[in-house]
Amino acid sequence: MTFLKNSLTLKNVVLIAGDIVIAIFSAYAGARIRFYDDYDFLQSNYSPLMPKAITFAIFVVVMCFFADIYSTQRQDKREVLLKLLIGNFLAFIALGTLYYFIPSLQLGRGILSLSIGVSVLFQSVWNGRYAFS
Repeated sequence: MTFLKNSLTLKNVVLIAGDIVIAIFSAYAGARIRFYDDYDFLQSNYSPLMPKAITFAIFVVVMCFFADIYSTQRQDKREVLLKLLIGNFLAFIALGTLYYFIPSLQLGRGILSLSIGVSVLFQSVWNGRYAFS
């Protein structure tokens, strides 16, 4: 099967699914790290968090796709890490634009920055482990 001239193998589908789970987890982790001492504020201002986390995950995975993370060609670890950084930076810019037009989906600067950082960290481990196994 092909998608935008890239072949989708079972390995790529599992890699994308893992990245989606990591991105959703990262949104929750970023919110929890940002408001680690004020859980009531987090619940009152950012509840429900799941639609925002899913939006975050979609943007991260789509921008990583555009950065060519899910290529079937062999890539070294440095190239994968660089592409992850580029993809997450693009997601940060795209989400900032989306939040301007749809403020109800907004995570906030602190949560978004922490979520991107956690996402890059765990995606680099996941992609490094999975892509080179």
